[in-house]
Amino acid sequence: DTFPRASHESIMDIALVTPLTDLLFVYTTVPWHHVDYAQSIGRNTVGYTIRNFHPIDTANTERSYKVRNVITGKLSTYDVRTGVIDPGSILVRNDQFSHSFSYEPTAYGQFEVTAYITTPAVQFMGNDTVKYMQFFKDTYAYDDGTAEFGFGISGESTTGAMIACKFPIFREDTIRGIDIFFNQTRNKFTDDLRFKICIWKNKDGKPGDTLYISQDADDCTPDTSRGLLSFTRYSLPLSREIIVDDTIFIGIQQLQEDFLNIGYDVSHDNRKNIFVNITGSWYSV
Repeated sequence: DTFPRASHESIMDIALVTPLTDLLFVYTTVPWHHVDYAQSIGRNTVGYTIRNFHPIDTANTERSYKVRNVITGKLSTYDVRTGVIDPGSILVRNDQFSHSFSYEPTAYGQFEVTAYITTPAVQFMGNDTVKYMQFFKDTYAYDDGTAEFGFGISGESTTGAMIACKFPIFREDTIRGIDIFFNQTRNKFTDDLRFKICIWKNKDGKPGDTLYISQDADDCTPDTSRGLLSFTRYSLPLSREIIVDDTIFIGIQQLQEDFLNIGYDVSHDNRKNIFVNITGSWYSV
């Protein structure tokens, strides 16, 4: 900032200006041993948004990406694409994403996807690469692990209200627990609020018959003691084996009229998969 503006403009800088998009449709992750059954959720493009900050010179760039299996070390590198960017402009391209994530007999899957541009050596190199880490562990998730907002149901006559989230399942499996993140509240207001864990069958795209509801002795409360952005796993009793092989709905029934403040990731808008029931009928939010 101590130099004149003209000297700043002379910098040859071709930059990637956005992060990599999610590499899966619908979910951000699925259980590792479900991956081979869930190939339909893999994206077929990888996006690049590149800006030429130079005010005069046209830039030729090559776009490439590589995928590294962090667990096994296997590296896959993919074709180079060439593009011309006019001075002071932005180039947006969606190139074919040819890599498929396949199950291997490891405890979990972890893949580092690196997208980068190749430009003249004279340019500034500090922003020519973006990375995305794709995990596959033991959960289905729509979010990226961050909660910018909170949501819930509150107000008169909302005791007993239910919230459900739709989850298509790709192969038969057993539900062992449900992970929920609750935002911290002032003076730990929500810490004593009770709710029940619920699982419903699918009926015409909405929650149907109840598969599971926790008993009074197993009533849950929000756990905000685990730290920022840490989920709490509410385990199902080992005596209740809930086997699923199709779309299900997972959620809660609140036992008071207060706002529970469940974390919501606004960068992944999944309102179409969330349903509420206050008066006896389910509707999408």
